[in-house]
Amino acid sequence: MNTIIFETNNGAEVFQNPIKILAPRDEDGAMDAIAQIENAVAAGKYACGYFSYEFGYLLENSLRPLLPHSRKLPLLWFGIYENRIELSHSEYEQFTKNNVVCPEYIITKATANEDLESYSQKHNKIHNDIKNGIYYQTNFTHKLKGKFIGDELALFNDLKTRQTPKHGAFLRTNDFSILSLSPELGFEIENGKIICRPMKGTAPIGGAEVLLNDEKNRAENLMIVDLIRNDFSRIGTNVKVPKLFAIEDYETLHQMVSEVHADLKPDVKIIDILRAIFPLGSITGAPKISAMNAISELENEPREAYCGSIGYFSKNHSRFNVAIRTPIIIDDDYEMGIGSGIVYDSIAEDEFAECQLKASFLTALTPDFSVFETLKWEKDVGFIRKSLHLERLEKTAQKFGFWREYDFDRELAKFEKNIAFDAARIKISIDKDAVAIQAFPFADDKDKWKFIVCETAVNSNNPWLYYKTSKRDFYEENWQNANKIGIDEVIFINENGHLTEGSRTNIFVDMGDGILLTPPINCGLLNGVLRRELIETGEAKEAIITPNDLQSAHKIYLGNSLRGLKPSEM
Repeated sequence: MNTIIFETNNGAEVFQNPIKILAPRDEDGAMDAIAQIENAVAAGKYACGYFSYEFGYLLENSLRPLLPHSRKLPLLWFGIYENRIELSHSEYEQFTKNNVVCPEYIITKATANEDLESYSQKHNKIHNDIKNGIYYQTNFTHKLKGKFIGDELALFNDLKTRQTPKHGAFLRTNDFSILSLSPELGFEIENGKIICRPMKGTAPIGGAEVLLNDEKNRAENLMIVDLIRNDFSRIGTNVKVPKLFAIEDYETLHQMVSEVHADLKPDVKIIDILRAIFPLGSITGAPKISAMNAISELENEPREAYCGSIGYFSKNHSRFNVAIRTPIIIDDDYEMGIGSGIVYDSIAEDEFAECQLKASFLTALTPDFSVFETLKWEKDVGFIRKSLHLERLEKTAQKFGFWREYDFDRELAKFEKNIAFDAARIKISIDKDAVAIQAFPFADDKDKWKFIVCETAVNSNNPWLYYKTSKRDFYEENWQNANKIGIDEVIFINENGHLTEGSRTNIFVDMGDGILLTPPINCGLLNGVLRRELIETGEAKEAIITPNDLQSAHKIYLGNSLRGLKPSEM
């Protein structure tokens, strides 16, 4: 469902079920969309969505040739809504609980599309341009990228605990989601007045006084204030700066904030406002057109919604943020832009460190984990079901962006020459940095296993359940507790009361006809290698199984590729 949430001082404003969606990807479509937004607002409706940074190229003739042809998102996305839902803090909390399908998600460590060396080279180019008078400030950005699987609203809720957003917004469409933890107001219009609060100047926690008195940050902030004053003068009168160089505190940093006001001229249209102020000066630099030309030349790819603006227009009130601190999720990929304003006396290492500080609310949340496979090796036999294990390992590693070219057949052939056991448990692990192969002695165990059914249900929407990774604390804790009292395995159920799998095995039930039944994957379980083999050979088939079915089962087996099928009982 298309959902847009804007956080407010009192709670949140929620928009759902648009009567129309505008998502143009070319210039003609974008300008037509603006006209439709204007008409809808005049008719008393709400227009909610985002403008991409690249939409700004269309607002200035000299910049139109810079519009990149290859982009992931529409130039703008707006829904037209008849009404909105206003929620108090408690109602908003309940709304998110009701709308989060599962609080668990997978997010991998991010990879930057600039390292310090390449960043420094481009920083030096900006420095030389400033020295030569081409511009006097440019906001230079780069991107962090990784994998995300799960509910985007759950991630948004967690990120809010790390960076309380004064102008947070959540936008979920059928094709992508935008999670904006923005602290910065782009513009707000009410009672004929327009307000902007540009942010320029950053310091780590504890450095507020240093930031306040830092000449570089004050000069950088003042440059943008002057730019916005000039922008406002095109659409307004009585331009004022009631707040200059204020310091705002956040969980991970301090920000320097100023405020610019103006009275809008009569009959100013939405397109007039956008032509005057968009993109917002705090994410371009100054002079704006020169800075935007530099950005187009220096940055590796389009900014998309990052450094654009997310918000809504209505007849009596309009409000848009500056889309910074804003991850974008498309399919299983996420990206987030980070940047800083470069002036003549900026130092590349300091600016790069500032970018990392700004991104820490997200990067500190991403866990370290690996994907792995465990298979059996026997002397004179070799690796059992090796091809199936390696196929699953590659697919999982590719899913999380861990895969790298690696000749496993050659490396395993070299590795087995040094195995000191007649039978071994082989573990192959891959994380974002390396591949590891380990051998452990394999020991036979009891002919028949005992198991219990865990009373705590798993959520079948939890993506961790479907991949073999090192993040398995819940399974491990339950298995260890059971093992202490002589139980060999723990079987889990999902939120619907259906059996899923064991902590180390899949479950198979023979109801008396000789066919093994095993729970479907979508119940919330790993497609075990032995399970897959038995299904492909026709020895097993998928079926919903409940704990009651275990009471009437003719035979019960627990199995995996390492141990085979183990006759089992409760």
